[in-house]
Amino acid sequence: MMKPEHNDQWEHEKTLDDLQDQLVQAQEQEKMLREDQKIGELKIKELNRERMALTEELQQSSEQIETLTEELEQIQMKSAKEMETLREELKQRKTEYDRLKEVLSEELKQIKIESDRQKEILREELKGSKTESGRQIKTLREELIQNKTESGRQIETLTDELKDTKDSKTESDRQIETLREELKQSKTESGRQIETLKDKLKQTKQSKTEEKLSSRFIACVFDG
Repeated sequence: MMKPEHNDQWEHEKTLDDLQDQLVQAQEQEKMLREDQKIGELKIKELNRERMALTEELQQSSEQIETLTEELEQIQMKSAKEMETLREELKQRKTEYDRLKEVLSEELKQIKIESDRQKEILREELKGSKTESGRQIKTLREELIQNKTESGRQIETLTDELKDTKDSKTESDRQIETLREELKQSKTESGRQIETLKDKLKQTKQSKTEEKLSSRFIACVFDG
């Protein structure tokens, strides 16, 4: 059986060993804590650097946002001014357009009135020209009929004279044939001249010119 003093010493040594172990553990924990503290301090420094960089970036972003805001305000002011200028120009152009439209409408109205007046004058002139042309054509036809009657009478007289002359029958036949050819040509020429005169009478408006053409035609027929 262990003596009490030995027991106390053992207990004391055991306690010292436990304390020694606890001290070693505490020192190790302190060492680990110091290492963790160093790591933490390094992390804090890194975080501070990142915070400072972010703060600087935020400051730059704020400055950029402020600059962009000012530029946007200037652009908006400029756009508003340009829009107002464009509205004013559009209003002026619309006013000018309305004025020109009114002027052109009035000019068009005057042109239409003048055109209608000219048409009416031309209708009257054409009506008068047709009446005068018809009258002159009728006169020419009557003169042509008289001319043909006179020519027929002359041929008939010549035929009677030729019948009384037996010795010159062949010559008379030739002359009659010649006269017939001349009459035929005269008719053809007269018809052509009448058609020509009709065309000329349609194109002319002055009765003086028409009378000259009529006189020339009559002279030509009688000469033939």
